[in-house]
Amino acid sequence: MKLMSIYFFIFGVFFFQLCFFVPHLQTYLNGIYLRSVESGEEWVRLPKSHILPQPYRIIQIGAPRSGSTFQFQLLNAIVSLKSSANEEITSTFFARENWRIFPLIQDVVNNKSFIVKTHFDHPIFEIFQQRGYASIFASSVDIAPYAVYNQERERLVECPLCEIDRYKSMFQLSEKDVELLMEHMDLYSSLRMCCGEQMSKYEILRLNGCNVTQYVELPDYPHCEDKDLEDIEVKFAGSPIPFHANNPEVNWARPGDCARFSEEIASGKGFNGRTLTSCEIYGKFAGYTRTNGTKIHFDFGNFTENSPWLRKYMQFHNSAIDFRGNLKDDVPYLVYQCTDDMVCGDWGERLMGMVKALFLAMCTGRVLLIDSTSPVPLDTILNPGFIAWNVAPPENAIEIFDALVFDAMNADFPLSKHHNTLGYRI
Repeated sequence: MKLMSIYFFIFGVFFFQLCFFVPHLQTYLNGIYLRSVESGEEWVRLPKSHILPQPYRIIQIGAPRSGSTFQFQLLNAIVSLKSSANEEITSTFFARENWRIFPLIQDVVNNKSFIVKTHFDHPIFEIFQQRGYASIFASSVDIAPYAVYNQERERLVECPLCEIDRYKSMFQLSEKDVELLMEHMDLYSSLRMCCGEQMSKYEILRLNGCNVTQYVELPDYPHCEDKDLEDIEVKFAGSPIPFHANNPEVNWARPGDCARFSEEIASGKGFNGRTLTSCEIYGKFAGYTRTNGTKIHFDFGNFTENSPWLRKYMQFHNSAIDFRGNLKDDVPYLVYQCTDDMVCGDWGERLMGMVKALFLAMCTGRVLLIDSTSPVPLDTILNPGFIAWNVAPPENAIEIFDALVFDAMNADFPLSKHHNTLGYRI
């Protein structure tokens, strides 16, 4: 009982100093930020020539999808690299609804290292930094402008690994440290963007069979389809820098997770396991919008839930189109064609011909393309939805079509796989 009284007395003194003691000249982290209370001047940022003291006590703040997890894991990697092997480091996430300040105060009193990730700012975080009890890092300047370092998303997207150089002076990183961190974070970036329920919005669409050719040249497109994720998993698991898995229920934690999450997402899921409602992108997310009652979107998940054969074909179709929007070389294809010099019938017969063409393409493992220019190009009236049916056929298509032409107006045209034939025309 006596020990408890002493402990709470110490805690009370600490809390009083934390909340109420304000000197005339306040110092943020060894002189990085200064403000004259008497003159009422704003906080002034001084040159970052300082060194963060050990033990490292860090609070990372950032809005969802702002690069906050990358910054959090980079800080985890740096602290693990710069701390002694036997040092205990707390790495955790604070949600707004259940966070508690007491564990942080305990770690400060006990002189322990911690790295906390959160999506919200709180006045006590600024007090912590003001007293030198913790260092605040933020993934955007608007959420915590007083932070030691504010990561810029645009700059992060252009060069994620360049962020490491911006931490060199603060953590006294050697060239060897930077080299290790570069390799570690390069592998992590691939896993973050390509594996887990919080993977890239573009990869979510691609895995669900959506056409992503319009996004592949964007700087934040991850090109997961070109990566050997199994090899990346093994290499990252063997990294000399310890990895602190953040919410392994939705994020990568161990080898094999990439395949597991990819299968889960491909079943019609989106960010954090939500049902994917379309092949469109709305802001930071794929496949769903804010509920505003003004627009109803096609439910992609329900559309393919009972049609695995259709989902499989959609994935095959869109994977056969390269980043320039062209059909890849040596991919079997079938073209439904209707031009001014052809007898195509009325709209009902044309739609039936397209249905026949789709069925034939699915049965023979081919990509369906539609070249309908009569009376006007079809894609001026209908936009491609879940498959890109309006991409151009290969340049040698004319020669092939002259040899193998099926008449869609004739219901008895033969269905055959013809493995040695690259293209058909209907």
